[in-house]
Formats: sequence, C-alpha cells, structure tokens
Amino acid sequence: MAAVLPVSQATPPSSRVQNVPRNPPACTLPYHNIGGHCLLIDDLLLGSWERMSTFCVDFGGTLANLYDANVLTAAIAYMDEHGLRDRCFWVGASDAAEEGVWRWTDGNLVRRGTPLWGDLADEVQQPTGGTAENCGLLLFGDHHFLHDADCSEEHAVICEQVEAQAVHYKSPKIDCPLPYQYIGGRCLFVNPFGTKSWGDMNAYCQNMGGHMAKLDDANLLGYVFDYLTGNEGLGDVFYWIGATDAATEGEWLWHDGTRVTMGTPFWGDAPSGNQAPDGGEDHDCAFLKPTDHFFFNDYLCEGDNTHSFGVICEY
Repeated sequence: MAAVLPVSQATPPSSRVQNVPRNPPACTLPYHNIGGHCLLIDDLLLGSWERMSTFCVDFGGTLANLYDANVLTAAIAYMDEHGLRDRCFWVGASDAAEEGVWRWTDGNLVRRGTPLWGDLADEVQQPTGGTAENCGLLLFGDHHFLHDADCSEEHAVICEQVEAQAVHYKSPKIDCPLPYQYIGGRCLFVNPFGTKSWGDMNAYCQNMGGHMAKLDDANLLGYVFDYLTGNEGLGDVFYWIGATDAATEGEWLWHDGTRVTMGTPFWGDAPSGNQAPDGGEDHDCAFLKPTDHFFFNDYLCEGDNTHSFGVICEY
C-alpha cells in the first residue's frame, strides 16, 4: 500500500532555490571560491553580529547568505580542510526587524527547519531564543548547524563578496510518472507503509521503476523535509534512503557508486552525541530520522521491531 499526497507549501517559495550550472565566480582576495561562491571565513577577528557585518562591508561584502543550503555544505568542507571547526561563525540571518520573520541580509526569507537549523539537548529545532536571540550563528557545539543567538555575543564570521553573489533560478518542472511526484526538482515517491528491511525496500523501489532516493543536494533535503512535515501521516515515520556503507565500512555510497557527503548539513546526531554515522560495522544503512528533524542517520539494515520504516524512492 502506498500514499500519494499533494505537495505541501510549508515554507514560503521565496526561501527555496534550485541551482543551475554557472561559470565560476571571479573572487578577489581575501575571498575564495568555496562551492561556487566567493566566501571569506575568518576565525581571527571576533565581534558582535553588527560589528562583523561592518567588517564584511569593509571588505566589499556582506555576512554570508545561505539561502542556497549547498553553500553551507561547501563551507563545512572548507572549514574541515583548513582547521576552522573550533569556533562559532556569524552569518547573515536575522529577525531583528520583525520577530519570527528571519531574513538574509538581501531580504530573502531564511528557510526554516532542515537542512540549515540545528537543535540543542532539548531536541527542539532552532530558532528558539525569542526576542533575546535575533542573529544567525553557525554553532560550534552543534556541528555548525544554524542557531539563533544574542547579537551582542562575540564570534568569528563568514562574509560573502557582494559582486559575486549567485543568482538562483528555479529549474523547469518535469513530468513525473505516477506514483512519483515532483519534489525539489526530482521525481520522488514517499511510501510510509514499508517493511523493515533496507534490502526489501531497495528491491521495492526497483520494482517501481526507480531506485532508493539519492539526497545528494542540501536544498533537496529541505524540500523533502517540507513535504514530510507538511503532509499528515508522514511526519513520524523512519524513511530508508539509498546510502549505505555495506560494501566497505565507513565508505558511504549512493546506488550509483557516488560518495555520500558526510557531516553538516546532511547528517544529524547519533545516540552517542557525536555526529552520525556512528553505528560502526552493525549500522550500514542510512535513513531519515523523524525525531532528529529528518537528518541522515545510520542503522541496522534489517531494521527492528520498534520503529516503522518506510522508504523514499526516486525515478
């Protein structure tokens, strides 16, 4: 049995993007091409959100706008490579002008929920600080997911060069064969009524003419989050996706052999408190975890008798 549901509009369209290939930006020092965007990630100077905003302006930029969530993916990879993961970083999100309405410095709405926003020990997804916390911060203590913070706190900064900021386009909508639906630029089919085995659901997707979903784009993960949380009956199910390290421990691959991006903004918290995957040789299959805002986690491929495992197929 499978559910075919209408696509929810849980997030304002202006906060969603689809990217198209474009020429590499012409970055000028001290900016660097990071994921197709000219960014300056500075961990030496610390200051308030307003002070660091002025710092960025002085260098011909603004606080970084992450409306393309793949910018966060690229920034995390750069920070890992250059040893910059030990500080918090201000970015260009704020709701100081209107409480609860988060916008980037260019006025675009900030996507709420996954994949940008993290959580604390209470497992409530940010932002949660109310009027006391009006500025966006990549939090060191939560794998550099986005949090709201007191704007007067002193932290490092990520700037984006103004002249090189990307123009984003929505890709043409494609026709998807039933029961697949157009979600975030892909043809996906969400079945919350699956069996427990990753292998069984892999075969199920193949029998449906597709494969288990390849969620290799951070914006796509955001669209899937919107869909699952915006449609009744889908928000409390564990969903198998097509990532596995069954062939070689620690080498996570999609169905087509391409590597799975590790870390933020795809993988959530493991039970150990570390960032997933953290299950070792026993946990070789990836799923979207509803109790962790549908971020990736790893688990036993045969599932268990406690959780209901559905699947997301892709055509």
